[in-house]
Amino acid sequence: MRILLVGDNAVLSDLIKSRISKIYAVDLASNLSEAYSLVDNKKYHLIVLDLVLSDEKICGFCNYLKENNFFLIILFLTAELDLCKKLFYLRSGNDYFAK
Repeated sequence: MRILLVGDNAVLSDLIKSRISKIYAVDLASNLSEAYSLVDNKKYHLIVLDLVLSDEKICGFCNYLKENNFFLIILFLTAELDLCKKLFYLRSGNDYFAK
């Protein structure tokens, strides 16, 4: 199983990678531009996506995955408290689980 971890917090990303790379193959992307490149060139089973990425739109990335028939699971990693944002992601067709 190959996992793509997308997040702009290097410390948190490295911590998560160190834990799950003992069992799974893990690639890191620090922004969505890198994530687009990786998903176009490798097959992933799971994407762990940090919702506070600042450089691009997350919904656009999720829609890109759907429109191009990437069959994988997207796990949103967030401490988001704003109900409106949670509803926005759910209405755009994404599953959302709070921590």
